[in-house]
Amino acid sequence: MTPPPASVSELQQRTFKLLKQHKIKPHVDPDIELVTCAGIKDNTPSLSSSANSTQAILHHGLLRCLTAPELPRFLSITLTAADSASLTLEKRLLSLFPDGGEDILLGKDGPEQVPITLDLRELPLESTGIVCGVASRLVDGMRGRFGGGSGSGARFEMSYLSTARAGHVVVFEDELEDAMESLQGIGEGEE
Repeated sequence: MTPPPASVSELQQRTFKLLKQHKIKPHVDPDIELVTCAGIKDNTPSLSSSANSTQAILHHGLLRCLTAPELPRFLSITLTAADSASLTLEKRLLSLFPDGGEDILLGKDGPEQVPITLDLRELPLESTGIVCGVASRLVDGMRGRFGGGSGSGARFEMSYLSTARAGHVVVFEDELEDAMESLQGIGEGEE
């Protein structure tokens, strides 16, 4: 068994070497525009006590997303007992929530985001840290675009999601070109 990487640099090197071996390159679908928002937390004691509760409306909107004739191409839901639901979904799906999510989704009018996707189906099952290695490379590459070191005040923000079949790094649309430039070499000639 290979020991875990000792540094971020080693993680990046291993990641890019593995992606090169399997000819995996980042892909952006220009038709997918994402938005990240939060469902308003419902303080109603029970869903049964209020048919129009915020939770019930949120559940109904999510159900409509999952059963729409054109299924979602990107939908991520994070649920915890203590916090409101966090959603990253295609902007077009907002119309499936009552009133476009006006009363139940916070931040839905935020900047558009775009997923940079890596098709990971060809990687060995024991592969780990791939999206983390790509994300750390992206952070390193974008650092110079914001005037240097960590004390500059400007920050690059992104999120990432890894599944068994794909990895996604989500960036703001206006930073996509710089992000893709930072990732040059993935799946190509880097060792």
